[in-house]
Amino acid sequence: MEWPQWSVDLMQAFLSREPTAEERCEIGMAQHTAIYVGGKIAKGKPRPKVTDFMMFRTVWERKMDFSRYTPDEIKTMTALGLKIE
Repeated sequence: MEWPQWSVDLMQAFLSREPTAEERCEIGMAQHTAIYVGGKIAKGKPRPKVTDFMMFRTVWERKMDFSRYTPDEIKTMTALGLKIE
């Protein structure tokens, strides 16, 4: 069974604008952590930003050695959003 193309297009349009349920959960935890840590910091010190606790957004930006991967594996990782340099 295949999904109708209009349904796939609709879901893709929705997910390109709205975070998934898992991502919303991660964002909520990052907001909670930023508020908690901000309350524990001494007066006059800069407060942490929510993005400081959203490590899942920057995990794919790390420098890696890709020499051990096959061209097909690299193609798959690129399709998933991994920046390969």
